[in-house]
Amino acid sequence: MVDSDYYCNSPELVILDELTTMDWQDLVIILEILILVQRLTLELQGTGSLQNHANGYLAHVLPGMDDLHASLQEAKHQYADSSVYSIPIHTSINHSLAILDN
Repeated sequence: MVDSDYYCNSPELVILDELTTMDWQDLVIILEILILVQRLTLELQGTGSLQNHANGYLAHVLPGMDDLHASLQEAKHQYADSSVYSIPIHTSINHSLAILDN
């Protein structure tokens, strides 16, 4: 956990803390993955459909989870080169896949 008082009492630490090119690249990758999660969430929310099933109906959720799993598998292969992409990206994708596999 980050001690916010530490940074509030030492503003020079925030000023000196800069994002690297790799940090920005990681943020773009994370955003791409979060957009997939957001899309799935928006598709599954709601109160009902013409068939009188809620949008979170199991028959809709499972294919969505399969789509998310496939997208994460694709991202795992796309960002596999550790000389180009950071270890936290690999770790995050692998942890997400492990959760979906359970």
